[in-house]
Amino acid sequence: MIKNIIHNILIVADDFDSDAIIQANKNYKFLKASNKSQIIERLKNNNISLVIFDIDLYGFDFVDILDTLKEKEFLEKSLVLVLSNIENVQLLKDVLEKGATTFVKTPFINAELTLKIELLIKKLVDKHLILKQQKDIENNLNKLQEFIDSSINAMYIFENNICIECNYEGSVLLGFKRKKEIINKHIFDIFNTVSQEHQELLLSNTVEHNFQTTVTSKDNQTYHIQIKERNILFDTEKLKIISAMDITDIKRNEKIIAQKSKLASMGEMIGNIAHQWRQPLTAISIAASGIKLMHEFGIENQNETMESLDNIVKNTKYLSTTIEDFQNFIRNDRESSTFFIKDVIQSALMIIDANLKLENVQIFKNYTEDLEITTIQNDLVQILLNIINNAIDALKEKQKADKLIFINVYTEKSVVYISLLDSAGGISEKIIDKIFEPYFTTKHQAQGTGLGLYMTHQIISKLDGKIEVSNKSFIHDTKQYHGAKFTISLPLV
Repeated sequence: MIKNIIHNILIVADDFDSDAIIQANKNYKFLKASNKSQIIERLKNNNISLVIFDIDLYGFDFVDILDTLKEKEFLEKSLVLVLSNIENVQLLKDVLEKGATTFVKTPFINAELTLKIELLIKKLVDKHLILKQQKDIENNLNKLQEFIDSSINAMYIFENNICIECNYEGSVLLGFKRKKEIINKHIFDIFNTVSQEHQELLLSNTVEHNFQTTVTSKDNQTYHIQIKERNILFDTEKLKIISAMDITDIKRNEKIIAQKSKLASMGEMIGNIAHQWRQPLTAISIAASGIKLMHEFGIENQNETMESLDNIVKNTKYLSTTIEDFQNFIRNDRESSTFFIKDVIQSALMIIDANLKLENVQIFKNYTEDLEITTIQNDLVQILLNIINNAIDALKEKQKADKLIFINVYTEKSVVYISLLDSAGGISEKIIDKIFEPYFTTKHQAQGTGLGLYMTHQIISKLDGKIEVSNKSFIHDTKQYHGAKFTISLPLV
């Protein structure tokens, strides 16, 4: 029983010794009703957990009363316990069919009735908590759907290479008016001009890649598109998420280049959401299944049930927090604001937290907790994400045993410096001066666009800042490392 919560119980019965039951459990408060109107009034004005009917009482039409309670939706939040000597079996059957939860044969032993009441109250509490958590989960899933639908680039989700979901932009790109015209199409009915090489990569459930191709719309218009493809395991389903953006004019317009850099990362962002959500969703599923299984077999344990429900609550809150972090990142806020640098760094790390854990990358932070800066917050988040993601890719590609990234923040005069140093081995001196050029990438064509660091340089320049890169050797925990160091400098105000 949940302590410190008083449960109201409505009694419609004669010769009912409520004092004896209260002595056994002080969490109950009993109210009485002697006619139908009083029953309705008590249920309307009090939070009644349980109604106890003695259906052998003369002058009551309990079938009619239950019909009224059901019609007014009182049975959604209250359970009904029936008392009967079972001489009128048909009446007992009728009230049970009309919504009564269970019955106790009269005359009864107080201890037996007390136990029955405790079990029913526990069942009601569990029911309400489960319904609340289900609603919270549905709300968070709706937030994820809204996030996909609100994306300004085309998004497609495939299962077994068949499209099961897309957003409005995904249908517009292909010349359709409604997304349902795309659902159930094969991946190559949508991306119909993909090369043989990229077809093989798209069909793979393990390879993730980023490439440019063309697509022909329903009205025979040809568009150049940038595709970011990600494979994820969502609960037990293997899904392929593809983000596609029209880049037909991208090489002639720097503004579109900036959009491409932002949007080409959206597929990876969705993948990060999936990674972030996989563990809590699995925990919720296991907890809910366990509660259901114990209930079906009649072996419910109150402590285990409450522990499982607490676990569901904790994981639901985590889902809500992560989706809010991702929504804050994609919000197109171009206004300068004053904020703590530590909060922006934490937001960037939260977005890629699942990827950091997946690759076993250790982050070491060294900065003043209360250091503030005035600039465009989302631009700084994107800058940090570009650099940290590049470091993660380098550590992964070079298969370093110790995957380390150091973030250091300090000030000199009116300038704040943010340095990011990794242990990936550094950048070749032959190309280090070219890495901020557009379309220059050290990654395989399937993994990079060559725009991440270029856009980082462009964004920092627009913020009146600078970015420099160098190779640095250093010692950490008595071990020697070598890596790339990016240093960002921005005015404090």
